[in-house]
Amino acid sequence: MFQNKSKLIVIILLFFCFSLKAADFRPAPPELYAHSAILFDVNSGFLLFEKNADDVIPPASMTKLMTMHIVFNAIREGRLSLDQYIPISAEASFKSSPPRSSLMFIEEGQIVTLFELMKGLAIPSGNDAAVAVAEAVAGSVPAFISMMNREARRMGLEQTFFDDASGFSAYNKTTAREFARFCFFYIQENPEAIPLFHSFREFTYPLSHNIPEGSTSALGPIGQFSNNILLGRVEGVDGLKTGFIYASGFNIALTAERDGRRLLAVLMGGPRRNGAALRARDGEALLSYGFDNYTTFYPQLPELSRNRVYKGRAKNVELTVMVPAITLPNADVDAITWEIEWGAPLVAPFPAGTEAGMIRLLDKENSLIFSRSIVTAIEVERGSFFRRFFDSIALFFKRIFAS
Repeated sequence: MFQNKSKLIVIILLFFCFSLKAADFRPAPPELYAHSAILFDVNSGFLLFEKNADDVIPPASMTKLMTMHIVFNAIREGRLSLDQYIPISAEASFKSSPPRSSLMFIEEGQIVTLFELMKGLAIPSGNDAAVAVAEAVAGSVPAFISMMNREARRMGLEQTFFDDASGFSAYNKTTAREFARFCFFYIQENPEAIPLFHSFREFTYPLSHNIPEGSTSALGPIGQFSNNILLGRVEGVDGLKTGFIYASGFNIALTAERDGRRLLAVLMGGPRRNGAALRARDGEALLSYGFDNYTTFYPQLPELSRNRVYKGRAKNVELTVMVPAITLPNADVDAITWEIEWGAPLVAPFPAGTEAGMIRLLDKENSLIFSRSIVTAIEVERGSFFRRFFDSIALFFKRIFAS
């Protein structure tokens, strides 16, 4: 649950604990039109590319990802469900939206489910849908915006601020790095979001069931396409959200999965002229760079032979290490080496998970990629009197020889 703050902290730490390593020996990166960009491997959390990633830029309609995230929170808390009908107020009607808004084209009094509104947020990027879900979750748009900013603070997004629920305002702000952190969390905690909402290329509204009996729609069924033109065009692309206002330029939070490996990119501040095409070009180039030049894998551990136990019922104990996924340039995958440092002798009794030493993974330049504790797999209880007696003698001589 999102209420579990410790889980949030662990997820974010796992995401960023290796974020400087892969960049130390990366292949030549692509030239991008976007002012700001960042690329991560989601499976390992490794940073693969960054450009002006800490510059503050309005997120534009990428804001709607936080709006959807707050809705998912409400669903998990049992306050809403995707199949329930959401009242459409006059304020939520497309007729009340500012000029040049992207719209779902909902109207006051129409019969609309939360599921349809979420699709209207994700695909045509409806500012009107953002107002409708904000009112459904929090009772008012200002109250909903407060929830968005509290969630951003809880996530540790210090440079991120929301002024509305749609992204239309130029006073919304974030950075590519912080928004990537949010997107990572969004993907991990809302795995249903991509197949349900973000992977679709087109959306039509309203349909006949959305029109109350005896009423008509002002515009009739309107088919719209996602502004993420990489969907269906570039292998594995299945989300997440585009954005554009004049104050920000062309933005995109982009993700793709190939052979079980997922990359996440955020590009912001793309040029206005031919912006949609250049945004797609940048996104495709960045994904190709990550997929073609890097490999993500779980490194194979060396044999952990030291398992002697003193003064215990068992003479030996199995050792284990939690090894994370890592991402390296293709040419460096076979150049990694392990370094093991053993600690003090294992003396019973001790619980499972007792540290026996440290293991470090080094790159081809002997720089640290990560380190992990070597721990005991099981608990070992105190042994018999004779076992303790003879092992005490063995330990005595072991310490003498060690000194």
